[in-house]
Amino acid sequence: MKSTLLIIFTIGFVLCFSAPSKSSSQEVTNGLSAYSRDEYSTAFDLFTKSAELNDPEGMYYLGRLHIRGEGTKKNDNKAYKLIKKSAELRFVEAEYLLGIMYLTGTGIGTDRKTALHWFERAGEQGHTKAQYRAAEISISKPPPDKSLILYEKAAQSGHVEAQFKLGGFLLLLAKNQEDRIKTYY
Repeated sequence: MKSTLLIIFTIGFVLCFSAPSKSSSQEVTNGLSAYSRDEYSTAFDLFTKSAELNDPEGMYYLGRLHIRGEGTKKNDNKAYKLIKKSAELRFVEAEYLLGIMYLTGTGIGTDRKTALHWFERAGEQGHTKAQYRAAEISISKPPPDKSLILYEKAAQSGHVEAQFKLGGFLLLLAKNQEDRIKTYY
């Protein structure tokens, strides 16, 4: 009985102190507030503290500061490492930005396949822009079914360009006049 309680206590202790603490969330909140006042050095310091606590949101915002050179020297390589770690911890905005970085080659070489992976991963969490980007990359590969599904998800979330493109594809795929009319409604 004592050994069971000791194991439960030990597991609880480890879980409490291995997860990002509330102070890391406060650091991010304060960092965002400083950023909105154009106090980039203060934001940098606060996001750094949060990132050191393994907070994916803090890593993401610190990476963005490195991309832009705000509060620190511009450093795409450091930005990439921070954004990637945040994305690996499932922070959806980092997953999307990492996709953009692979698509544009920011901090790393251009890699459309890896960009697609990160867009799809963010899209699974409901990130509308990521769903749209994934559809844009996938459309060049036959069959276009996957792209249509991704466009549909983004369109259902209100992405206007996705709605437009989905309508165009459905119109092209319509087999007769009746199907074409249905695409308008």
